[in-house]
Amino acid sequence: MMTAAKKGFERLYEIIKKLRSETGCAWDRKQTPRSLLPNLIEEAYELVEAVDNGDDPHIKEELGDLFLLVTMISYIKEQENAFHMDDIFDAISEKLIRRHPHVFGENTLDDPDHIIRQWNEIKRDVEGRDKTEYITDSIPSTLPPLERSFKIQKKVSEYGFDWEHVREVIAKLHEEIEELEAEIEKPKDKLNKKKIESELGDILFAAVNIARFLKIDPGIALHSTNTKFIQRFRYIQDQLKKAGVPLSGDQMAMMEKFWNESKEFFP
Repeated sequence: MMTAAKKGFERLYEIIKKLRSETGCAWDRKQTPRSLLPNLIEEAYELVEAVDNGDDPHIKEELGDLFLLVTMISYIKEQENAFHMDDIFDAISEKLIRRHPHVFGENTLDDPDHIIRQWNEIKRDVEGRDKTEYITDSIPSTLPPLERSFKIQKKVSEYGFDWEHVREVIAKLHEEIEELEAEIEKPKDKLNKKKIESELGDILFAAVNIARFLKIDPGIALHSTNTKFIQRFRYIQDQLKKAGVPLSGDQMAMMEKFWNESKEFFP
């Protein structure tokens, strides 16, 4: 199995070298790690969707696309003499061994929560990570806002700044909704868009906190909901088309009827 995997990677590596060569592809030669980032993010989300759907052929395809992009970026850095492909594999192998002393060393741990704590302690005490002035400094500002909220909350939670029960977080969400309602119910001449934006941000932050408490990734949860909404709205369009009725706000009663029907097919 290892031989087949090695041969498969070597073939991919040689193809990428050819694409990046003078006799290769002009588009591939033009790429940089930064230019490939949108593709990397897009393919990662497509893999999420495939895994969520349990679609193994699609999972295989999307994993291939990710391997392509990761290997392409790695080879570009190799061309720049920044590091070699072997350095990447050596570094991640050493990191995995170092952060799993309960597997590769003498420690014995079976509890997942203890393993996570040990992982973070090794990052901080052995590797010298997170040694910034503020503990939140280690969270990249370039992360998408939803993912950054999740990381911020996880980070401060590690230092004991947290709620005791998810009920408290849900209560906080209700409190933030009430504050938003109070803002948008003010007379028009008193409306403050910046304040409304702030209250809406508080609602989203609280919702992310609920997801964290329930051990659910909010980005994946929202991705699934987006997919579900699209499926349900496609159902509405299909039913309106069969009925010979245009898609329009004038048909709201019919759209609501078909929306409720769609829940049976796309729960």
